[in-house]
Amino acid sequence: MSSVDTQFFDLIRNSFGAYVTAFPNATVILDDTEKHVIVKNSTRFQLNIMEGTAPPEGGAVREAMKQRKKQIVAYPKEKYGVAVMIESFPLINEATGNVVGALTICNSRENEDNVMCMSNRLKNFSDELMLSSEELAESMQEVASDAQVMNSEITAIREEIAKLDEVIEYVKSVADTTNLLGLNAAIESARAGEQGKGFAVVANEIRKLAQNSKKSSDEINSTLKKISVDINKIYDIILNFAAISEEQAAQTELVARNGQELRNLSFELLELSKKL
Repeated sequence: MSSVDTQFFDLIRNSFGAYVTAFPNATVILDDTEKHVIVKNSTRFQLNIMEGTAPPEGGAVREAMKQRKKQIVAYPKEKYGVAVMIESFPLINEATGNVVGALTICNSRENEDNVMCMSNRLKNFSDELMLSSEELAESMQEVASDAQVMNSEITAIREEIAKLDEVIEYVKSVADTTNLLGLNAAIESARAGEQGKGFAVVANEIRKLAQNSKKSSDEINSTLKKISVDINKIYDIILNFAAISEEQAAQTELVARNGQELRNLSFELLELSKKL
C-alpha cells in the first residue's frame, strides 16, 4: 500500500468512532486489504469475528473490495454465531483509485430468523393437523355410514321378530285346536267303552302334545318378548349413536376446512417472513 493510500486509510480509522455512533445497534468492522483491523461488536449481539484475522474468500468483504462496489449478504446463525445481514462498502482512495479496505456494517437478523423458524414450525404443524383432520373426517364418515347400516339391520331384525310373533300365535292356535280335538276324542272313546280304549290312548297323547306345544310356544313367546325389549334398547342406542356420528362427521369436516385455512395462512406467513 502506498503512503498516500496509508494516509487515507489512517484517516478513516481515526474516524471509525463516528461510524460506530451512526450505527449504535450494529457491529461495525474496518478492514484493510488483508485483515480485520477493528471489530466493534454491538451491545445487542456478539459476532465470532476477531481483529487481526483475514476475511474469508468469497465473503462480503472480499467481494466488495474485488468488485469495487457494495455487497449485501445474509448469513445464517451457523456462520458467525448470530444470523446477520452484512453490508460491506469498499474504501476507495479517489486520489489513487486504489481499494484500501472495506467498512462493514452487520445487523442482527435474529428476529427475522425466529419468525422464519416459527413460520416453518407453524406450517409443519398445520400440515400435520390437516392430514389428521382429513383422516379423522374419513373415519367419521365411515362410522356414520356403519351406524346407518346397523340401523337398517336392527330394523330388519325387529320386523323378523314381529313375524315370529305371528308364527307363535299360529302355533298356539293349532295347540288349542289340537287339545280340543284330543278332548273330543277322549269323550268319544269313553262312549265307545271297551272298543274305544285304544283310541283313548291316542287321544290322550294328542292332548299331551297339544299341552306341550302350548307350553313351549308360551316359553318361546316370553323369550322373544325379552329379546324384543333388548332389540328396542339397542335400536334406540344405535339411533342416538347414528345422530351423534353424523354430528361429529359434520364437525370433523369443519375442522378439516379450518385446518386447510390454517395451512394457507401459515404458508402466507412463511412467504412473508422470507421477505423480511
